[in-house]
Amino acid sequence: MQTNRFFLIIIVLFLTGLLNCREEQKTTPPANKITFGAYYYPWFGGPGLHWNKKNLRQQLIPAQAPVLGEYDCRKESIIKQHLEWAKESGIDFFALSWWGENTPTDVTISRHFAPYLTKNGSDFKFCISYDTPFFIKADGKGQIPLDKTAQEILLKDFLYLARTYFAHPNYLKINNRPVVILYLTRIITGDFEKVIPAVKSIFKQQTAYDLFLIGDEVFWDEPNEKRIVVFDAITSYNMYGRPLRYDGYPDATNFFEDLEQTCLEYRKVAQSKNVKFIPNVMPGYNDRGSKKEAKNFILPRERNHLLENQGSSYQRHWLVAQKCLDADLKMALITSWNSWDDDTQIEPAVESHTPIKYPMELTGGYNYFGYGKRYLKLTREAKMWMEQQDNQ
Repeated sequence: MQTNRFFLIIIVLFLTGLLNCREEQKTTPPANKITFGAYYYPWFGGPGLHWNKKNLRQQLIPAQAPVLGEYDCRKESIIKQHLEWAKESGIDFFALSWWGENTPTDVTISRHFAPYLTKNGSDFKFCISYDTPFFIKADGKGQIPLDKTAQEILLKDFLYLARTYFAHPNYLKINNRPVVILYLTRIITGDFEKVIPAVKSIFKQQTAYDLFLIGDEVFWDEPNEKRIVVFDAITSYNMYGRPLRYDGYPDATNFFEDLEQTCLEYRKVAQSKNVKFIPNVMPGYNDRGSKKEAKNFILPRERNHLLENQGSSYQRHWLVAQKCLDADLKMALITSWNSWDDDTQIEPAVESHTPIKYPMELTGGYNYFGYGKRYLKLTREAKMWMEQQDNQ
């Protein structure tokens, strides 16, 4: 009888542990797993809603459209296809751009995207990417000053996010802490050393949630310890900048060599402050379609002129990311799933094998291909390779 009781206790303990393990997996990436996230823009509606900004691909001759056309992010068929593609490519979560309570992005996320996950029993995660300049206006110097008013805005918005999203079973958590990514924190000035910790402390007192804040801090400037230490992790949204230095094919400008050195420096400083480091990857950059008057320089999707339609810049980005992974938080962020305005998207485009370079004022003379699902394939390959490297 005692033997049977013993085995019954063992079975109960095993099942309890299994259930707890499953519950933990709902909220926290396993320590030994490499997690990929992608920035996602939920502002695309039907024809004429945001698509009317006319991105680069829409203006090529001939145009290179998304496989799904000018889609509406609120349609179940679109959400379903995006999630299927994302999971197929090894992406574990979307960082959803959020522009405030009751804005179109908030409506899309709260009434369409999040309910779809629940309805379909999906294990796909999401978190909020807080578009900081939208809430706290930049000054004339291109800086975002943090003061008492900014503290009130941040706290109000975070309390809304807690009420609306943090209890959702698919909301991304790290060590049971809800994740929020703060965009462009690197241009924040003022009392950030006081404001951000104060917001986190007051927020925790009022909600019992301990925020995991990821700051968009990494750029070409020297790492600033005082800034880095106020965050739980740091990353970069993208490393686009310095036109006189990185205008051209990356192999000719030493872009990736400088990127690796910069990321390793930031990671070293972050580690010294017990802050996590999250590398960023993107396929290229060209915002001339949506910002014609600026005539910004282009980061090509190929490393040099000998590589055609291969996504070699994206592949090289992943090599840098692998070297810069945090030992404790093995996570990388992709810019982006669907920022067609900046041509950083990896979402499938209609496939074509004919290079397009017209109109020249938009392409800069670089060849653009309808790349199909190429970048999804490259993302999956990167995930498999990084996991293999990590297990060696």
